Amino acid sequence: MKKHVTYATLAVLAAFALTGCEDARKALTQTKAAPDEFSIYTRAPLTMPPDYGLRPPSENDPAQDKAADTQMAAKQVMLGGRAAEPRAIQASTPGTTALLSRVGAHLAEPNIRRIVDEENSAYAFEDQSVMERLLYNDPN
Repeated sequence: MKKHVTYATLAVLAAFALTGCEDARKALTQTKAAPDEFSIYTRAPLTMPPDYGLRPPSENDPAQDKAADTQMAAKQVMLGGRAAEPRAIQASTPGTTALLSRVGAHLAEPNIRRIVDEENSAYAFEDQSVMERLLYNDPN
């Protein structure tokens, strides 16, 4: 008898809890709501491009060469009649080398990423919930 009272009490409490939900009636019944006609917007119809038969240019197209020549001419005009010369990139300047030696960059641990990952893996396992440990932990 005590079980029946407990189940009845739980059912009544569940009903009260569900009435507090805004969508409880929608979830428990099969009523369908029509969409709001003011929130629906119409989309523009799909259209075909003006020249659907146009093919992509080939590599040996003279029009493409002309466009490249035009761009080169524009660069020469903007740079005062001379083409830009590519600069060689230095591996390290004397200032950079001096700064790195003063801060002790040569003493840095080369495997620091691996060390930090190993240290943090223990914390990551501790932060897992019991369910995550049971479901996702590899027994091997």
